[in-house]
Amino acid sequence: MHRLSDGFQFSDWFVGSSGSNFSLAGKDSAVINITLVHPSPPDPGTYILPLLGIDVDNALSYPFDLVFEVPELPDLSFSLFSSTVLVSPISLTTF
Repeated sequence: MHRLSDGFQFSDWFVGSSGSNFSLAGKDSAVINITLVHPSPPDPGTYILPLLGIDVDNALSYPFDLVFEVPELPDLSFSLFSSTVLVSPISLTTF
């Protein structure tokens, strides 16, 4: 993982995936989930996670990047008067 603006590498960020090896035939495809955990909120900017798909049978590599945009957020203060926040799965919840 690196920041686009200055190339800084974030070696302390955890990157995990739900799978890594798949047996595919023809036009088959597979879905993986990528998990990214960072120790503190990242600064605003663009972050790049390079990934590589390898087709062993055909000796091909498929590099691609996941791009994460972190927007500028103002200082946020959030307080609750209760220990429970009720939300609706059907309609917009505001509080």
